[in-house]
Amino acid sequence: MNIIPMSVSDERILRLFFEHDDFMLCFMGEDRGYYTRYSDKECIEKVWAAVSDDLPIGCVAYRQKAPGVGEIKRLFIKKDYRGNGYSKELLNTVEGYAKKQGAILCFWIRE
Repeated sequence: MNIIPMSVSDERILRLFFEHDDFMLCFMGEDRGYYTRYSDKECIEKVWAAVSDDLPIGCVAYRQKAPGVGEIKRLFIKKDYRGNGYSKELLNTVEGYAKKQGAILCFWIRE
């Protein structure tokens, strides 16, 4: 597995974003009304994909939320690849990028 930067407009990334959206809507159940599907209005700056055998199996995105504050967006691993530490590697990648930008990270977690 490799982690590579990709364009937010790459069709393979967009498919992962849409799969992420479907997963989140199911996961959130009654709270799904609070979830917003991906749109280019999110102003994502960077996106990385976890790639196995030339197939993107997961992704994470980043955007600046406020000066000095970065936001992790769209962290997702396809179901068949979960439990192998890929999300941890993606998070390490985005964290390293945020640090280089002089930003701290925020991440929304459902309670």
